[in-house]
Amino acid sequence: MKRMSKMMPVAVMVVMMVVLAVGPAAAQPRQQEILVLRGHEGSVYSVAWSPNGERLASGGQDTTIHIWDAENGDRLAVIDSHNAPVWTVAWSPDGSMLASGSDDQTVRIWDAETYEQITSFEAHNGWVSMVAWSPDNERLASVGGDNAVRIWDVAGGVELNELTGHAYWVNAVAWSPDGTRLATGGGSGYPDNTVRLWDADSGEQLAVLRAHRGEIWSVAWSPDSDIVLSGSSDATVRVWESTSFDRLDTLEGHNDTVYSVAWSPNQDQIASSSKDQTIIIWDTDGGELLDLRGHTDRVMSVAWSPDGTMLASASLDGSVRIWQVN
Repeated sequence: MKRMSKMMPVAVMVVMMVVLAVGPAAAQPRQQEILVLRGHEGSVYSVAWSPNGERLASGGQDTTIHIWDAENGDRLAVIDSHNAPVWTVAWSPDGSMLASGSDDQTVRIWDAETYEQITSFEAHNGWVSMVAWSPDNERLASVGGDNAVRIWDVAGGVELNELTGHAYWVNAVAWSPDGTRLATGGGSGYPDNTVRLWDADSGEQLAVLRAHRGEIWSVAWSPDSDIVLSGSSDATVRVWESTSFDRLDTLEGHNDTVYSVAWSPNQDQIASSSKDQTIIIWDTDGGELLDLRGHTDRVMSVAWSPDGTMLASASLDGSVRIWQVN
């Protein structure tokens, strides 16, 4: 049963937080204003910004998806249709649809205006850990607990391809902005803990990238599709060239698992979040710019606003937070 509610936020707080600026240019801590959005009953696993920057979607342990006004924090709707925790939410590139994946083994597609369910897929023989849209709005990739990467025709509601190669469950998937390739990340243990690159049309495995010493939790493409990021339980972010497959850099700043990585839209900054309860903003030369603190439990997901000035985060502390970073 789907429940939608129009309501004012009863637990939205505007908070002044100390943000530690680090690196050569930093001297004094800066004050940052953030919104703290509370409404989920339990942990929040995923957050996504709508393409027009006006709304946020979040999914959590309470089996619901919440839709938020990104400017003032009002809760616009609650979608209650999954039968288990929601691990992932993603807006379609044109903003007309929202996809979600759950422990109930399904992927569901929602109308982004009415929040009515458009279709659903019995997607995996296990939990659905992440979904990613193709840039043309027509296909959706999903990964999960059955070690498979699946590609779906959204309009037709059919599976187009199954990509196999990971030895264990797959935590992460991202579609390259040019639409030609997929990146996935898996674990846990040898012979996996790998990042894999795939041809999005043929399903051919293009590369297996090995360097992390733990399972991969997140992958992200640069806006120009040239570079791939990966975050791992080894507490590092690795930077890979997407055609030569060379490892370009290793970003070390977190002291525990890196759950989420994201490129800024203008490609000059990287955000990462961790079990250590922090978010780090890096410049693309590998320098640490900001250390964002405020969450009181592990930070599972980060997402940039389309204009690159704001960052949203989701945490096991039950909150979604919006940070002014630029």
